[in-house]
Amino acid sequence: MCPIQIKLTEQQATAELAYLSSVARMKETRGQEFERAWRLVENRRASLERARQVLREHEQEHLCGMQECFAASQDGHVQF
Repeated sequence: MCPIQIKLTEQQATAELAYLSSVARMKETRGQEFERAWRLVENRRASLERARQVLREHEQEHLCGMQECFAASQDGHVQF
């Protein structure tokens, strides 16, 4: 795994934990608090989907660009 892929995997895991935490909280709320919790769940779901998509795209390109990925990470020019 290249450094970029490791970072993207960590970001996906963080997004997933945030999503699962907000789902658990939503299940415990009622009334107006439920509405706010539901919106938070939806925002975190969208963030998780974006993180998954970015990781998926990197993995698809990774086979062709692994050397470039590694070189960029070594040069410190990696941007997320």
